[in-house]
Amino acid sequence: MSWWSSKLDYVSADPFNSLRFGVRDVVPVGYAVFAFVLGLTAGLIFRRMLPAMLAALVGFVAAREAVTAWVRPHMFAPLHQSLPITPATPVSIDQTSPGVIKAFENTRGINLPDAWVYSVKIVDQAGHTPTTSFLSRACPLGNYGPLNPRDCTARLAATFHQLVTYQPGSRYWPMQWCELAIFLSLSIVLGGFCFWWIRRPVI
Repeated sequence: MSWWSSKLDYVSADPFNSLRFGVRDVVPVGYAVFAFVLGLTAGLIFRRMLPAMLAALVGFVAAREAVTAWVRPHMFAPLHQSLPITPATPVSIDQTSPGVIKAFENTRGINLPDAWVYSVKIVDQAGHTPTTSFLSRACPLGNYGPLNPRDCTARLAATFHQLVTYQPGSRYWPMQWCELAIFLSLSIVLGGFCFWWIRRPVI
């Protein structure tokens, strides 16, 4: 799979995509070993095929989702980088309710090759986001956003900048090996449990 999709991955340049990360390189090996040992464990406990298959499937999906959502983003402390606000910066001004105006960013336009961008915030030197009163003066809104987007961007850029939180591309392989180690460790624990279960005294 990794070999077949290597050309497509080179074009997409998004190695940390959750759909891609789990089916490339060494991580699927850990998934396969864990799924096999988990199925063996469920079979030993339930001794019936359908309950064992269901338990193994639920356990495998739950383990993968838990690692993807809660473990992988925290394997390494993310880095932070300050970038200027430019006319090409996709800043959006949103008035979600009367009297409340927010400026927010997204990951489009952030030039950090192969990086996993967690978030992009607009902050000043003290780390504060633009206030509603500031945005009301700097970016008066019309029916379809700021009346003058270029002036709005310039006024924001004079005081604020983008704060990007991300994982660099150089951490792709360390994260692959760490996740492989996690699932192999879980497999070893389950294998030890299976060994104990078989040898336990039956009363």
